[in-house]
Amino acid sequence: MTRNALALTFVLVVSLVAGPLALAGPTAATPQGFVGVPDGQITQDVPSGESIPLSASDLQGNVLIDSHADSTEVILTTPSRADEIMGSDSNVLGSGEMAIVIRDNQHDAGREIAIDAGQLRTALGHSPEMIYGTHSSGETWQSPAAYEDGYLRFSLDHFSSNTVTFSGEVSISGTYADSSQVSYDLTDLDAASDPVVNLTGKTNTEWDNVSATAVGVNHTSSISVAGNNPPTNGSGGDPQIKVTANVGGASTYNPFHDEGDGSGSYKYQFMGDDANDDTRDSGMQINPSTSGEVTEITVHVGGTMGSDYGGNVDVYISQEATQDGDFTDGTKVATWDPTWSTGAQTITFDTPVNVENGTTYWIQFHTPTSDNDGTADALQIEASDEQASEVWFERYLSDGGGFTHDRYANVDVPIDGSVDGLSVSDGDGNSATFGDFTDGETKTRALNLSTATSSLDFQGKGGGTIDYTLVLQEHTKTEDVGVELNGNWLNHTGTLADGETASLSGDASWLQSGTNRVNVSMPSLSADAPPMQVGLDYSHDASDDLTVEYTGEKFTERYNVSKQYASDRQNPTLTIPFADTAVAMRDLEYRVNGGTWQTLTTADYSLDNTTLTAQLPDVSAGDEITVRANASKVAVENAEITVTDPTAVGERLDTAIDIPSTSGDVAITWPDNSRLRYAYNETYEGADAYHVDGSATLQLPNAGQGDSLRVSSLPVQVAPQSGDVTISVVEPTTTEPVLSVESGSQSGDEVSFTHLEATDGAKYILYSQTNDVVRDSGTANSPVTLVDDDSAEVLAILLDDSGASSSSGDDSSATLAPVPASDSFPWLLILGAAGVIVLGVVVWRGPDDVGGSVASTSAGVAAWLQSHPFATAVLAVVGGLGLIVSGLIAVPSGTGVVLLVSMVPLGTWVALRRWGDQSLVVWAGVTLIALVLGLQLLGTDVVALIFDSQAGIIATIGLIGLAYYALKTYQTEAGTPDSQTTVEFDLESGGDGS
Repeated sequence: MTRNALALTFVLVVSLVAGPLALAGPTAATPQGFVGVPDGQITQDVPSGESIPLSASDLQGNVLIDSHADSTEVILTTPSRADEIMGSDSNVLGSGEMAIVIRDNQHDAGREIAIDAGQLRTALGHSPEMIYGTHSSGETWQSPAAYEDGYLRFSLDHFSSNTVTFSGEVSISGTYADSSQVSYDLTDLDAASDPVVNLTGKTNTEWDNVSATAVGVNHTSSISVAGNNPPTNGSGGDPQIKVTANVGGASTYNPFHDEGDGSGSYKYQFMGDDANDDTRDSGMQINPSTSGEVTEITVHVGGTMGSDYGGNVDVYISQEATQDGDFTDGTKVATWDPTWSTGAQTITFDTPVNVENGTTYWIQFHTPTSDNDGTADALQIEASDEQASEVWFERYLSDGGGFTHDRYANVDVPIDGSVDGLSVSDGDGNSATFGDFTDGETKTRALNLSTATSSLDFQGKGGGTIDYTLVLQEHTKTEDVGVELNGNWLNHTGTLADGETASLSGDASWLQSGTNRVNVSMPSLSADAPPMQVGLDYSHDASDDLTVEYTGEKFTERYNVSKQYASDRQNPTLTIPFADTAVAMRDLEYRVNGGTWQTLTTADYSLDNTTLTAQLPDVSAGDEITVRANASKVAVENAEITVTDPTAVGERLDTAIDIPSTSGDVAITWPDNSRLRYAYNETYEGADAYHVDGSATLQLPNAGQGDSLRVSSLPVQVAPQSGDVTISVVEPTTTEPVLSVESGSQSGDEVSFTHLEATDGAKYILYSQTNDVVRDSGTANSPVTLVDDDSAEVLAILLDDSGASSSSGDDSSATLAPVPASDSFPWLLILGAAGVIVLGVVVWRGPDDVGGSVASTSAGVAAWLQSHPFATAVLAVVGGLGLIVSGLIAVPSGTGVVLLVSMVPLGTWVALRRWGDQSLVVWAGVTLIALVLGLQLLGTDVVALIFDSQAGIIATIGLIGLAYYALKTYQTEAGTPDSQTTVEFDLESGGDGS
C-alpha cells in the first residue's frame, strides 16, 4: 500500500549497527524522558546531482528519542536512495524530495521519536497531522502527530525500516523583515481554502551605548537614537547614564616652595621696559603635582624699578617642555594691570585652563609697550637661592637680549580638581542632575530620551574630569505591514505592539497553480536602526505535494515558478526579475508536466544584472513547465562553495561556507562594493584580504579543499579614487573598526573610508596606529567619509572625544542651605552613634577605668584627656577642621551643620560634668532637640517622617519611656539628702566584749 500525503517522504528503517557518541541536546526544551540522538549519528546520504530541503546539520541536536539513543541512526536521503540504505528486503512508499531513514542494528524494540517541528515546518511549509510509514518488512503503519515543547512526536512499534510521509495544511510561519519573500508550489487549487494571514507585532532591539572617559565637566557629545519607539535601559525603564568623577581636590603649587626650599634673596625683572625703552618678556616654569583647573595665579613681587607708566601685561600659559623664546604662544589667560609695589599680586584669569599632573607648563608675561622715557621701569619677582638642574626662569628684551636662570620663581598656582554641580541634558528638554562628587564616586541617573534626542550636554563646575556610560537600547516596533500574495495585497495600518496579533483574510481566487509567492513589506528606517520585523503566520487548507523556498539569503536568491499554457507555443521564454544583482546561475532547471528535471545550458539563457531571461522548449496546449532557478549574488573563483548557514535579508552578513573542492587561489567577488567583507573562523592558517577595484573580492589564497569559514561584513565602504587597494580587517567592531591597508597594483592612490553607521553629529578621526598620526577627521552626517592614501599602515576609524569644553559654567554656590538627606543623613547618624558609644563607655566603666586595659602610656593619655574634657573637645575640633581645610578629608555639602549638631551631645555632657550635674535626662533631651533641628536644617522633614509613618508609634513609645525615666530619676534625686554623716563602728570579736 502506498501513502503519498505531501512532497516530503520520510523513511523509517530498522536493521542493527552504530556506536555511542557524546549526546547533543536539542535547542528547545527537551520533552520529559527524552534524550538527544548524538550528532555523529545524524548524517545524510544524497546521490550526486540531487538535493534535499534539509541537511544533517539542521537536525543535529534536534532529534530526540526515549530509549536506545546510543544505537539509533538518523540518515537523510532521497526516496530512491532509501531502498539501498534499508536493505534489499525493504520497500519505500510515497513520492517526494526527501526520505529519513531511522535504523537500529542492535535493538528491535519500538520507541518514541521527537523531531524539531520548526525545522520540518521550514522545509515543508506546513505542520503534519498524521505520520505514515512503511516497515522494511512491507507492512504499513501510521501514528498521529503530537506536538510538545516545539517537537513533533510519533511512535515506532518496532525496527527494521520505516518510511514517513506527511499530510496537513499549508503553513508558513516565521519572523520576517522588510522585502522578505516566501514561495511554495501548489498543484491542486480545488483543495485550497481562503488564505489567512496573522500578523504579530515584534519589537526588535539593538544596543547603542555611548561612553567617554576623562572629559571635562562641560563636555558635549552628539548622539542619535534610531528606531521608531523611545529607547530603554533594556529592562523597560528609561536609559541609564552612569558617571564616575575623577576629582583632584584643591591645592596650591609654587615652585619656589615645592621645588626649592622656600628661601631666596634673588629678584629678576619680569615685565616693563629698560633704559633703552626695550620691553621685557619673561617665562616661569611650573610642573604641578596635581591635575585640575587654574583660574588665577599670585606673583610675589620682590622689588620695583622706576615708576608705573600704566602699561598692561599679557599673561599666557603654554604647555611645553622648554621655553622657545616666544612668550605669546599657548593660551592667553589674562590682561594684567600691575600695581607698582612689592608683595603678592593676584592675577585673575579671563580664560581658565586645565593642567595635568607631571606636565611642564610656562607662565609667560609679555609687555607690549614702553613709556619711551629712557629710564628702566620694571617689577622684580622673587626667586629662590637654591639652584635647579635646568632652566626654570627666562627673561628677554625686545631687542633680542636675554637671560636664563636655574632658580625657581615665587608664584602661587591654585589648582581646583573638583567636580561640582554636575547635570546632563539631551537637547530635547530632558535632563538629569548629579550634584557634587568626591574622587572616584559613581552616580547613576535615569534619562528620559526619545528618538528626537540629539546630544548629551554636561554642565558643571571645577577642573576634575568625568567618565560616563549611557546604557541605551533602541526599539523598533512593527507598523504598517503589507502582505502581497501573487499581486494581491492585504494591509494593516498602524502599530502592532509586541505580541499583538492582527488577522487578515484573503481569497482562494488569489492562489495559482504552481508557485505562489508571499511578499512582506514594511516602512524603511535609518541604516543604524534595528530592522523592523513582523511575525507572519500564513495558512490555508491543502492536501497536495508542497515545496517551500525562502529567498532572503545574502549569497543566493532562489525561485521556483510554474506556468500552464493554454495553447501551443513556440520558443516560449521566462523572465525572472531578481531582487538583487545576480552574477551567475548556480542551477537553472526545468521540467515539463512533472517529468525529469533538465538543465538549461548557458546558451539557453541570458543574465543581465537583475533580470534572467530563459529560452524554454516548445510546448503544447495544457503543458505545464516548472522552472527552478538558483542565482548566485557572488562569483567564486577556483573553487566550489557550499553555503551551510545562510544569512537572511535584513540581517548583517554572517554566512558559513564549506569548500568541497579547489583548483587554485580561492576568491569570492561581489558586483558591488557596498560594505567591507571579511572572513573569520577559518579552518586554515594564513591571512585573507579584501581587494577593491570597482568590484570587491575577498581573497582566500590559503583556503583548500575541505576547509570552511564564515564571511561577515562591516558598515564601512572602502573606495579608491582610481586604481585599487587591499584591506585586511584587524578589529571587526562595527563602531570603531581597525583596518590594515596595502596598495594594489600601484601605490599612491587616494582612498576614501566611509563609516555607514556613524553617529550623526559626532566627530570621527582616521587614525594611523602605525605612525601615531591622525590622517583625516570629519563630522558625521548619517555616514562620515575620511580620506587617506593607500600607503601600507594600520588605520582605525575612531570617535574623537578630545574636544571637551573648558568653560567653568555657573560658579554660584550656597554657603548654608538644605542638602539632600541621602548626603548628610548617614554622616549625622554615624557621628551621633560614635558620640553615644564613647559616652556610654565612659559612664559604664567610670572615669577611673577608662584605658585600664591598655598600655600605661595610652592609659595616661586617656586619663589626661578625660580629666580635661574642654581641652579634649578643642583638640578634636581643631584636628578635624585641619584635616578638612588641608584637603586630606573631602566632605560633602552641609558637613558644617553635621559637625555642629554632632558636637552638641559631647559639649552638653562636658558642661554638665563641670556643673556637677551629670543628668542623663537633661543630656538626652538636649541631644534629641539638636538632632531634630539639625535634620530639619539639612532638609529632612523629621516631623513628617515620623508622624506620617509607623515611626510615629515608635517615637510616641520612646517619648513615654523617656518621661517615665525622667520622673523616676527626679524622685530618686529628691529622696536623697543633701548631706550624709557616716558612722563607723569597730567591733572586735573575743574578750569581754564577745
